[in-house]
Amino acid sequence: MGESTEKGILLQTIHEEKPNMPSWKARLSENESRAVLADIRTLAK
Repeated sequence: MGESTEKGILLQTIHEEKPNMPSWKARLSENESRAVLADIRTLAK
């Protein structure tokens, strides 16, 4: 899986409801979601 595909899946996961995880699209703008994703990705390093 490419990095851009993975990034898209993670952004979708942040925005859309998943089992045991609420949707954040009503609370976060797209830019805020991207910032959250950038923060999460730094934890993996």
